[in-house]
Amino acid sequence: MFTVPLARWYNVCSKYHSYSVTRCAAIRPGRERLCKHKFLRVNRPIIQRSQPHLHSIPIPTDEHERLRAYLFDVMRYLVKDDPQTLVLSDTNCPWDVPAVKPHCPDIAVIFNVRERKVWSTFAVAAEGTRPALIIKITSPKTRHLDLETKLDEYELVHVPLYVIVDIHRRRRSVHYQLLGWQLTPDGYAPLPPDEQGHLWLEPVQAWLALHNGRLTCWREPTQPL
Repeated sequence: MFTVPLARWYNVCSKYHSYSVTRCAAIRPGRERLCKHKFLRVNRPIIQRSQPHLHSIPIPTDEHERLRAYLFDVMRYLVKDDPQTLVLSDTNCPWDVPAVKPHCPDIAVIFNVRERKVWSTFAVAAEGTRPALIIKITSPKTRHLDLETKLDEYELVHVPLYVIVDIHRRRRSVHYQLLGWQLTPDGYAPLPPDEQGHLWLEPVQAWLALHNGRLTCWREPTQPL
């Protein structure tokens, strides 16, 4: 028998939120009991079977989180005057195309949102609107998915603008670049940068630059955000 304090268990669930519902549901039905100290008691084999899911979750680096936090703050600032615009970060997003599984983009900017609420999931079909801009920061183990698989999937679900903050590590060097694709009648087409490699983010009417691992966003060149 293996005993896990309830508080600790729910902390794990909240940390690994994308797996918490499945994992808890798999353990609860008739396979556990609460002791008088309100501990969750489960058979050790059940815990062992669930542990591989924890190891399969990509753990973001501090650099990834720093860039994501900056983008989340600056995107919210850019749309702060529009009550119907929503900026989400790492939030589950089921699509209205059955062939495409839900995503959790690092940043999603969504217009024409009918109501404000605390979002754990943004269902495109139910809400009647979809992200106008998605930004993804690559991670070493999932970089190929961001550049290939998700590019095809975001095209299928008609995301107007998909931007990648690409961090590519080669031995002892790190290469940074901004990549963008905009939706056309023929599908995605590369978003051309300016001479300095900056990208124009049309949905939020701002420029985005990446230099030496640092992101900068601005509307006026003399006023970076």
